[in-house]
Amino acid sequence: MDFLKDLNETQRQSVEYIHGPVMVIAGAGSGKTRVLTYKIAYLIQNGWKPYNILALTFTNKAAGEMKERIGHLVGPQYAHQVWMGTFHSVFAKILRREADKISYNSNFTIYDTEDSKKIITDIIRRMNLDEKNTYKPGWVSSRISELKNKLISPSRYEMTQHLISNDRNRNIEYFVDIYKAYQKQLYKNGAMDFDDLLYYTNVLFRDFPEVLRKYQDLFKYVLVDEFQDTNFAQYLAVKQLALQHKNICVVGDDAQSIYSFRGADINNIITNFRRDFPNHQLFKLEENYRSTQYIVEASNFIIKNNKNQIPKEVYTNNSRGEPIDLYGCVDENHEAEIVAKEILNLVKNNHASYSDISILYRTNAQSRTFEEVFRKYHIPYKIYGGMSFYQRKEIKDVLAYFRVVVNPKDEEALTRIINFPSRGIGDTSIEKMINYAYDNQISLFELMQNVRLLQNDLNISNKQVNVIENFITNIIGFNNILYETSVEDIAKEILNFSGIIKHYESSPSEENRDRILNIKELVNAIEQFAKTKRTLPEESVQFNNELPPFRTLEEFMREVSLLTSQDEREEMDVAPKVVLMTIHLSKGLEFPYVFVVGMEDGLFPSIRSAFSEGDVEEERRLFYVAVTRAKKKVCLSYAQKRFINGRSSYSSPSRFINELPPTCLNIKSSMADRRQFFSDGYNDIPSYQEKTIKSDSPRRWVSIQQAVKSNMAESSNFSVQNKDLQKGNVVYHDKFGRGTVLDVVGKWPDSKAIVYFDDHGQKVLLLKFAKLEKVE
Repeated sequence: MDFLKDLNETQRQSVEYIHGPVMVIAGAGSGKTRVLTYKIAYLIQNGWKPYNILALTFTNKAAGEMKERIGHLVGPQYAHQVWMGTFHSVFAKILRREADKISYNSNFTIYDTEDSKKIITDIIRRMNLDEKNTYKPGWVSSRISELKNKLISPSRYEMTQHLISNDRNRNIEYFVDIYKAYQKQLYKNGAMDFDDLLYYTNVLFRDFPEVLRKYQDLFKYVLVDEFQDTNFAQYLAVKQLALQHKNICVVGDDAQSIYSFRGADINNIITNFRRDFPNHQLFKLEENYRSTQYIVEASNFIIKNNKNQIPKEVYTNNSRGEPIDLYGCVDENHEAEIVAKEILNLVKNNHASYSDISILYRTNAQSRTFEEVFRKYHIPYKIYGGMSFYQRKEIKDVLAYFRVVVNPKDEEALTRIINFPSRGIGDTSIEKMINYAYDNQISLFELMQNVRLLQNDLNISNKQVNVIENFITNIIGFNNILYETSVEDIAKEILNFSGIIKHYESSPSEENRDRILNIKELVNAIEQFAKTKRTLPEESVQFNNELPPFRTLEEFMREVSLLTSQDEREEMDVAPKVVLMTIHLSKGLEFPYVFVVGMEDGLFPSIRSAFSEGDVEEERRLFYVAVTRAKKKVCLSYAQKRFINGRSSYSSPSRFINELPPTCLNIKSSMADRRQFFSDGYNDIPSYQEKTIKSDSPRRWVSIQQAVKSNMAESSNFSVQNKDLQKGNVVYHDKFGRGTVLDVVGKWPDSKAIVYFDDHGQKVLLLKFAKLEKVE
């Protein structure tokens, strides 16, 4: 087949093997996505029905891109019939089909983390428990998530003696009661959280063998992307689905397994699959098409230090490239200054775009210093993984109206909008209704439907009763036409009824104008969704269900509820900007130039990883992921001291630095004392205490002090040419051009000049950094 000529030999072999279980170990930049898409296209061209193919991914974006590529290879009419999506989206579709078997309605709402935490917080408060220390909602939410991913229900938890005993010993004996109350509230609300989608799918397959057989018959070939990131619940469901035909292909890289904190189990790729499918065929994609030879060689050295792995030797035919630069810095401010300087050099001398550059860090807290310094040097940047569009307050408010129309039992959405915008229903009245519904075990919506009958019990005014009845009448009216009205029409009607836009227009401000623009962007998204065709096979081929000719609001809400943070990575702003993000968020991305900052023991690897070898190995895999994001150049940096948790802490360079091969590491010229320390060819790596540090590898020791002193001296070498600037001086600036000094305030070296530039207006510049040249 013509398209197979695009593949190298190993890629081709893995694509053509279509009978029996297959594991493809795909090194970074080795063409993993191409293998998956070509394999699906190859299956279709060899007579497999596209709707008999199940392909599971971890982001909707990945699924969409793969489906588009398959469409180019075999035609969109076939690609659209493939069951392709995230674990959560595919399992949600199955659960909606089979909802009655688990006593749910098919229109159940899917709660995000914020919704879940709100329910948990309310439960903790109702139980009069300590939410600040013992039962923190975030911790409770994470623990419930962990239990669900291990398929441990509240009833099973209660019957597991060691769990109950451990809770007693830790003085958290009421955790199980919170868990039970949480699940009860979800069910009452007609809702599931994200973890329920995995949990209930496994329950469905376990308790209803005929349902499992139906989907085993349907999915004759199963493919899984990023297999190293699967947890117990995901793996078990996939295994169950594939057991009948044993036609399963899993693609992943154990060296990039970095999500154990979310429940991912590296043993799924290292041992479990091989145990459960002993006759599988193993293919290793070892040619890296992304990075230079220096980067590939360094990454191989990094990961070889892990014991728990599937050995592979990644190589590349790309150019040799440049060694990895290493910067030793005095503190986090000095680190940010050095990185900013190097970025400006890349843009000026290498003709790089700002968008070619990424700053990767271990924790979000590290971004602050870089943001401050980048603003100072006018380096455009964006924070990757900031607040997503659908998490903005105004968007969540509008979506809450949509949620209640689709599922009136959704109390989290209902309580959000009962009195927003204000309808004259006070907080006290709302609390009375919530408590009455809770005490009488009825839904809040049901109570509001009967509010006039309950007026005396609730002790609320006639005016409030009238407002509530009008609200409920409108919601019911919208619900009645849900499948008779197109998504864009009903959405606009609901939005108009809500009065949210008028609410923001009545209080003009920059913030409110932005909120209105965001709501209009949501309307644009709905209009775009309305133009899309139904492409999922279960909606068109094998189930013969009757659907209206237009897209519905319920369909839109299903799509939105399953968006992940990764799906919203791209901003509408396309201007070139340096990207700042955690290493975890960078997985799956690539950039020509990558700065990995904060390379200090206790930060990277994290202090939390000090307790087990497995934790250190995961941190090392995280370092491997960071380095392999780069196409052309990697720069590493570490600081002598860092301000953490309200105090300055001194650190040693990360042990991972010492695992890099000497031929790939370049100690920058700003570092002093570059003498060879031992015969293995290692340059001195500066550290911060009067001691030497032994790396994990016993063959080498590294020394420290003199290079840091050099850095301190270098960082103190501020430009003094601006020290004598005075009011009235005419100056020239490389970026802002010609200007006049209006005033100089403060004492050197913290003095600032207020300068009016002819073409850029007034600017305030810190003189020790501003490169101003006197013209007159």
